[in-house]
Amino acid sequence: MARYRKEIQYEKVFYQRNVDLGIDPECHECTSHGINKLGYPTIGSEGITWHLHRYMYVQFTGEKPPVVMHLCDNRKCINLLHLKGGTQRDNVQDMIKKGRKVTSYYDKKGKKVTQHISDIHLPYTREME
Repeated sequence: MARYRKEIQYEKVFYQRNVDLGIDPECHECTSHGINKLGYPTIGSEGITWHLHRYMYVQFTGEKPPVVMHLCDNRKCINLLHLKGGTQRDNVQDMIKKGRKVTSYYDKKGKKVTQHISDIHLPYTREME
């Protein structure tokens, strides 16, 4: 017996930042599936809950990379032209390069401090020759 699977639907949304990044300007924002607490649409398949963008990437490329990154930085986007396989290291480097890395720490008084990576002045280091 065939199992019912909800049709994946999306809305095309233009973003200028995609043009600035040199990628397809339209994100395909999922409108048919629920969003989890991290902001990703999810889908159930064979007893596994997937982030929908990862599910789509695996289904269309046949690859199962450790991480499927959004080149557009839009968690709701399922546009295959905006998805790229990589590692966690690749994903973190992409965040830092785009200025999206946020860090938190506790100051001497025990107060939590959150800083955007661009606000942190890292000491200059010179590589050994």
